[in-house]
Amino acid sequence: MHFFETVKESLYSPSLYASLPKRPLGASVKYFFLLSLLCTAVLLLVDGNKVMTDVAAFRDSFITKLVSAYPEDLEITVKNGAITSNKQGEFKIPFPVAENTVEKPERAYLVVINTDEKFTLEKWEKANTQIWVGNDLVAWVDSKGFKMGPASELPEGTLNQALIDKYYKMLLPFLAWLPAAALVGVGVVFFFNFILHFFWAFVLAVLVLIIAHNLKKKFSYGDAYKATLHAMTIGFLLSILEQFGVPHAPFVFSVLALVVAYASLSGTPAEHIPAAVS
Repeated sequence: MHFFETVKESLYSPSLYASLPKRPLGASVKYFFLLSLLCTAVLLLVDGNKVMTDVAAFRDSFITKLVSAYPEDLEITVKNGAITSNKQGEFKIPFPVAENTVEKPERAYLVVINTDEKFTLEKWEKANTQIWVGNDLVAWVDSKGFKMGPASELPEGTLNQALIDKYYKMLLPFLAWLPAAALVGVGVVFFFNFILHFFWAFVLAVLVLIIAHNLKKKFSYGDAYKATLHAMTIGFLLSILEQFGVPHAPFVFSVLALVVAYASLSGTPAEHIPAAVS
């Protein structure tokens, strides 16, 4: 109960802010991290179900389509620095699209295979594919741009549907945990985003210290830092409300923290000073 009382008083309480010079820094740091965990949990409750549902849909549609898209009777062999196949002509594997996906892929095909021909830029441009497999090299495009790799650098072996199915079955137990892993990953991102404000507080505390001195408060920089950690509470709560459609404005987090610090430091403390969070 002390924690939630401190949350309320961090929004505005001359008594709390006046007592900060007498409190250990660790109490304010502990409060900040507990608040970060609480806000992370709330955000996961709001967005967690959607995250897990979307990742499960991606797993069940995109990955399944990707595995089944490979032609059953096609075998590709890499040997002696060359790529060959048991079929002549060009094979095109469409880009799988997950269900409920509005955005279309930039390219029509995931892979175009033509081991009868050598690579040319003209063939690449006409293929409209993410990956092009020719007799002499493999070309692809990723986030860093266009790349090529000679067949001589590829490991020797044969790729067919049986091998793909074998590795897919090996991955199935891990894919089952993919939605839960995504939820944990999103939680880490949320928590890390809150923790970044812990370091921003070092800068904001300078302004809080100036406010305190202008109000004739005997605050050290450490006291101002503690006040900043508490004053950031309103920004944390606002970040949760943004998930419900409250618009975000630049620098509002810092401005609100400074407003709370000024209001609480300029107020008249009550006789009762609440105990530190334990």
